[in-house]
Amino acid sequence: MGNTLSGSLETSGGGVLRIAAASAGLLTVLETIVLYSFVRADPLVLGLCVGLFNATLALVVGRLSVAQVGFARGRRALPSLPEPLPVLRDGLNRETARETVEMLARLEGVRAAAVANRHEVLALGGPGARDSAVQAAVEEVVTAARSQVRPQRRAGPAGVAVGFPLAHRQEALGALALVLVPEAGSVEEVSRSAELFARFLAMQLELAYMDQQARLAAEAELRALRAQINPHFFFNTLNTIVSYLRDEPETARRLLLRLADLFRMNMELQGQIIPFADEFQYIRDYLFIEQARFRDRLRVVYDIDPQVLKVGVPALSVQPLVENAVRHGIAPKNGPGTVEIRARLDLLTLRVHVVVRDDGVGMPPDRVTDLLRPRANGERRPGRRGVGLANVTERLRRLYGDGYSLRIETVPGRGTTVHLRLPMR
Repeated sequence: MGNTLSGSLETSGGGVLRIAAASAGLLTVLETIVLYSFVRADPLVLGLCVGLFNATLALVVGRLSVAQVGFARGRRALPSLPEPLPVLRDGLNRETARETVEMLARLEGVRAAAVANRHEVLALGGPGARDSAVQAAVEEVVTAARSQVRPQRRAGPAGVAVGFPLAHRQEALGALALVLVPEAGSVEEVSRSAELFARFLAMQLELAYMDQQARLAAEAELRALRAQINPHFFFNTLNTIVSYLRDEPETARRLLLRLADLFRMNMELQGQIIPFADEFQYIRDYLFIEQARFRDRLRVVYDIDPQVLKVGVPALSVQPLVENAVRHGIAPKNGPGTVEIRARLDLLTLRVHVVVRDDGVGMPPDRVTDLLRPRANGERRPGRRGVGLANVTERLRRLYGDGYSLRIETVPGRGTTVHLRLPMR
């Protein structure tokens, strides 16, 4: 059928081109006669110019017509590919398998279509799906395609069964199978279409796998950051509370309440994205405790646009920046210092702009380059500001790719400013 289809395309395509050429010639003669009455040029030169233009136009129109004929005929052999692709980004399950089988079963000459995972056939459909011989042929090619991770083909009483593995890095995640009617004469053509279809499905499954791994990695980074924050200042806070118990019991009570709120929010964090209002409350609880510990040595300034409070931001994306400002900016400083947190919503670019500034000890500029450098797998960065900032940048990179920006300005002895820009969510 493939040769027949090719021949018919060539025949119809040649006819289209011949008609276009004849039309161009007739049109050239008529245009030359009409234009000569307005443009007193050499008739031969005028005719050549008009003819060249018409010939080019005829060639383009003819080629497009041939391509349209081929596309219209080819649609019967290959189902619409884009339909199942977004669905399979959610992985291979019974629902996505059923939708895929329904599309494959519409191919000409197909008795049955099936999609399987590593362990079983998830969906089987088509006019011959209830035939026991068809079911046996499907099971045979599916098992072979999964185990050998390469296309399979079997001829039997049910027809010609073809199977294609759905693989990720040479590991079979499942298989696609078709049972074809041999007398239809389209086995080779449909097999090629099905193989292309299987490659698209495998690509989508691989993207689903990569998305899942990225989500798991981002969640692991968040869990690590939460575990780091929990013990970090816990004992310092308890010591601070003890120091207030005798002389300022009300302050000690408020500190205990803030500490309880802080740990409750930390444990109840769900998902990667939370409202900025929740992140801001977390920051305020943290700084209330730190101000009680540092007393007059720590001053805090808030400048928050109310519009930002409802915008979604990654959980614990700003708090580590504030914590770094206190621990590594103000704490080592001789004398009092100020931490400023500012947040604005840029409606023009649909971005949230957060600034965390301190007037502490600062750091060398070359240290900034090292902090913002992507980490290799398992790499640890000992030293000031390293762990929290590296964790934040890694999670932001996984969540936004190149859609975010984090810039650090610092001068030794004069402080550090961190600019964080995130897309609105």
